[in-house]
Amino acid sequence: MPPRISVVVATRNRASLLAKALAGLEAQQFPMEDFEVVVVDNGSTDDTCDRVSAHMGAVTNVRYMFEPTVGLSVARNTGCRVARGEWVAFLDDDAVPQSNWLTRIVAAFDEVSPTPACVGGPVEPIFEVTPPEWVKGILLDFLSVVDHAQRPFFIQDVLHSRKLVAANMAVQKAALDRAGGFHPWLSRVGDSLRSGEDVLLQLQLERLGLPLYYDPTIRVRHHVSAGRLTRRWLTERAYWGGVSDSLTSFLNRPPTLWWALRTLSWSLRATLQSPLLMATLLRSSADPQRVESQCMAWHRLGSVVGGFKAIALSMTSPELAQPTAAE
Repeated sequence: MPPRISVVVATRNRASLLAKALAGLEAQQFPMEDFEVVVVDNGSTDDTCDRVSAHMGAVTNVRYMFEPTVGLSVARNTGCRVARGEWVAFLDDDAVPQSNWLTRIVAAFDEVSPTPACVGGPVEPIFEVTPPEWVKGILLDFLSVVDHAQRPFFIQDVLHSRKLVAANMAVQKAALDRAGGFHPWLSRVGDSLRSGEDVLLQLQLERLGLPLYYDPTIRVRHHVSAGRLTRRWLTERAYWGGVSDSLTSFLNRPPTLWWALRTLSWSLRATLQSPLLMATLLRSSADPQRVESQCMAWHRLGSVVGGFKAIALSMTSPELAQPTAAE
């Protein structure tokens, strides 16, 4: 019999962290015969394959796939194609699930009414070093820290409200197929900090009229390296977050070319003509309010650049600019 749920873990050159994620999956309270783990090696050059092989020798429900085309969305889609479960859960290779993670996911799908198409929950940071005092508030969002509420709720209006993140998210396989999976324009590719593939997927599910559900008992812990706790990394992440937000909005509901160009030209002119904004972009400060405002300034600039990127990509690859979910 096929497993009830498949766990897809995309990984690239993080063998030591992947081993911790796999150990967390091995320790699940959920019956091992009822779930499978699909590890998608996205072109790793370290000992990822050997680590997974060693793990496969200890347990029977782990499968290994090699995906040479670099890109997190590509790797996740590869895992989804071979997943045999009714549901597909996504776990980052640097995340460790709570021991009842799969139990709580399946309970949400089995017991909540109306039945959700997508469920997820909190992501708690595991800091490699003690973070600076100013890493708080919206800066935690850039580190994929999620803690929306103490009670479960259905997510309404994905674009303007609290969202799930693919570090801790599960989707009905049939709904995932209808929505078209993860879009290749978005997500990490090499050193790029692009993101938003999980947000676009949720937007597409919402457009299909399918419920999304947050449950605070579905928990994972996520490693945060020392390199991500610097002003430079956070401002870069904020910039690419702006780029990603524009790409996501464009892919969700592509505007007319004329409207998009006119709007983006106005936004770019307003951005470049703002002395305060330009000063904020260049200022260096450890003051929490100033670091946050600097990140948001870079986010604003990134959103303008992302809009022009979306137009350029739609002209070179028009077939990829179409909504993936059925109207």
